[in-house]
Parts: sequence; structure tokens; C-alpha cells
Amino acid sequence: MRKRQRLVIVFILLVMLVCGGLGFGGWTVVVNVFQSAGPPGSPTVQFVIKDGETTAQIGDELQAQGLIRNSLAFRLWARYKGLDRRLQAGAYPVSASKTIPDIVDIFLSASPSEFWVRVPDGLRVWQIAARFASTTELIKFKSDEFVQIAQNGSYTDAATGKTV
Repeated sequence: MRKRQRLVIVFILLVMLVCGGLGFGGWTVVVNVFQSAGPPGSPTVQFVIKDGETTAQIGDELQAQGLIRNSLAFRLWARYKGLDRRLQAGAYPVSASKTIPDIVDIFLSASPSEFWVRVPDGLRVWQIAARFASTTELIKFKSDEFVQIAQNGSYTDAATGKTV
């Protein structure tokens, strides 16, 4: 009977230890997800996501730049929100004063402020303009302005007469 009591006590202690560890781990992840890495008013930087980059790589880079506290918490939240399937390469404005949910929402909802295009060799300026005009990312792109700048090195706005 005495052995049985000891086994029950050891079992209860092990269960408490496991539950405590899981609780602490869960609390740490929650704190890392919902607290920003920096103080309010932290500067905004252009965070670059490369084509084909995974959320694990993005989380590691965000943590290395001090924009988030924990890359694992970022990966878990990004997976929960489906970021892997809807991620678009480009540069996004991110601040350390943002929480992980805020940063993931920026990646999901904002269009990148910069993105890269590949122009095959041998295309003429008007062909390049046509390719850019057909992309969904360049909402305000105007082919005629692009061609004028590419050919002349400057652009004259017809409405204002101002040369840029």
C-alpha cells in the first residue's frame, strides 16, 4: 500500500510538472505574439520579403532585425492566419512597435511599396510598358508616361506642364 501511495504522488507531481511546463510555454508564446518588440513610436523600416521565402525565414529575419520578439511565435501566428498561401514578395513598412498580428496583417492586406520585376533581354520599351500595365500590382501605372521617361529621361505632365 505504501508503494502505491508513492506512485500516485510521483504521478501527480509529474502531471503537475508537465502541465506547468506546457502552461509556461503557452504563456510565453502568447506574450511574444501580442506584445510588440519595441516601444510605441519605433521607426518604420522597409522589410523586404524575397520571392520564395518561407514564413520561417521571414520570422528569423524579423527577429534578427529586432522587429519581433520570437520567430516561433511569428511562424505559429502566420500559419494560423494562412500567410504561407497568400504571401507576396516585396518591401513592406514594418515597425518594432507593431505586434505579430499587426505585422502579419500588413503582409496579408497591404500591397508592397516596392517589388521586383524581371525584364527579359531584347524587349522594346513599349513591350516592357505593356507587361507592367498588365500586372495587378501596378495599379497606377501609365504606359505612356513610362515610355516617355524611358525615351527622354524625363517626364512632362500634360496637365501642369511640369517636367520631372
